[in-house]
Amino acid sequence: MARNGHPGYCSEGPVLELQLHSPAMNIVGFEYQPRTAADKKKVRAAERLLTNQHTLFSLTPAAGCSLTSITLDNDLTEQHEHEHEHEHEPKDTAKDQHVHNDITVQYVLKCATPHQLNTIDLAQFFSAFTATEKINVQLITEQAQHGFVLTPSSTTLSW
Repeated sequence: MARNGHPGYCSEGPVLELQLHSPAMNIVGFEYQPRTAADKKKVRAAERLLTNQHTLFSLTPAAGCSLTSITLDNDLTEQHEHEHEHEHEPKDTAKDQHVHNDITVQYVLKCATPHQLNTIDLAQFFSAFTATEKINVQLITEQAQHGFVLTPSSTTLSW
């Protein structure tokens, strides 16, 4: 069973910040450090999708939002010193099965008419990352704070 993705949304004035924090399992199908060429290919493909917001979510067109920056933090592509395996040590496959790695992406967009922004549709995200069963959304605007749960059958956030 896939764990939940946790995006955050914050809109202040013309700036829209979206942050997705998810276990790597939801994005690439595993959480261990990629060792095989096939694993590394899955990670690179996922990173390409995650850095192209147009393939993952749709915003209210009238808001005129355009991307200003993307920050991707992927535990699967970062080698942590304590996770390095020495050649002379036997592999502990049971340990590998319990490793927890996350992927976090932050999108910053500037919106020409931010007051028009009132929907985000994540249907494309659910299609791209089918292991994601639900997304817990925290929405913060200048007017209010809300919590939502999106699923493959309910992909649109409206406020």
